[in-house]
Amino acid sequence: MILPLGISFYTFQQISYAVDLHRAARDGKAVSVHGFREYLLFVSFFPQLVAGPIVRHNEIIPQFRLDPRRPGLEERLARGGMLFLVGLGKKVLIADVAARIGSPMFNRVLEGGTLNLGEAWLATYAYFLQLYFDFSGYSDMAIGLGLMFGFLLPINFNAPYRATSIQDFWRRWHMTLSRFLRDYLYIPFGGNRGGILVQMRNSFLTMLLGGLWHGAAWSYVVWGGAHGLAVGINGLWRHLGLRMPALLGWFCTMGFVAASWILFRTEDFAATWSIYQSWFGLHGRGGTTIDSPLILSALIAGGIAAFAGPTSQKFILDQLRPSRWVGLFAALALVGMILLIGGGLQSEFIYFQF
Repeated sequence: MILPLGISFYTFQQISYAVDLHRAARDGKAVSVHGFREYLLFVSFFPQLVAGPIVRHNEIIPQFRLDPRRPGLEERLARGGMLFLVGLGKKVLIADVAARIGSPMFNRVLEGGTLNLGEAWLATYAYFLQLYFDFSGYSDMAIGLGLMFGFLLPINFNAPYRATSIQDFWRRWHMTLSRFLRDYLYIPFGGNRGGILVQMRNSFLTMLLGGLWHGAAWSYVVWGGAHGLAVGINGLWRHLGLRMPALLGWFCTMGFVAASWILFRTEDFAATWSIYQSWFGLHGRGGTTIDSPLILSALIAGGIAAFAGPTSQKFILDQLRPSRWVGLFAALALVGMILLIGGGLQSEFIYFQF
């Protein structure tokens, strides 16, 4: 069945809207009062409608009432434009370039072929970067575009590839989805009430349903269940008072995340298992080479940005000082990326399918 673009994000916002108003009325709290026109603008606000961030009505509707000509217009336009440009750069210069080397390898496995050891690790790393910069790039573009219109949208990513535990990862990755799952699934299931085993059950069920949100396929069910199990074990580990060195925690977390992204990418158990085997050289211990300087540069720059660079929102919104030279650089960068897009290097945003 063909569904409208971004239907899941639209649905989540409608669920949060209805539940929030119901809870406020049930608990005797003041219910947000707004007109039908404001409601229509909330549900159709195009910058984040297709792939997030998932916005609550009380975060955005009050901003619709602000004077668009209020002080700070030029700064909002400058910072919003720069954030949009950074997001576009993430997509065009890193995500799409990484896909040029990773996608053919994944497609080969899906068609029944195999990868050697070097190819498997390169494909894993390429998709590891592609997914992050594709999705966080769209979020940056949405937040930047919203800011240019005068509206501040919630941050959706906070350096998730620096997380030192799987719980920490989900506090940093797709933050508005994690918030939705927590407030509308985990807490109604019982949240942190009860013993640790009950909390583990609640975490597992929440992430299992989060996997189903990505698609009604067994691969997403297993993917969500694996993350739910990992989050639960992480909670048990903390409950027992156990600690892990930060570097080891980061290594284990990134290893688990990278392994889970393989199933997320292939949506096929046999292909996923084949790539896992290739990690250990069971389909050949050969290496691979990267002949394109553009691809090599993207993989290196993406790794540095993901693991050590400042978050784009923090840098653009808090630290960058708009100036004439910054504007000139932005204009030149925009022209360069338009040329790349015109050259056919772009691909659809991954999360458009959800």
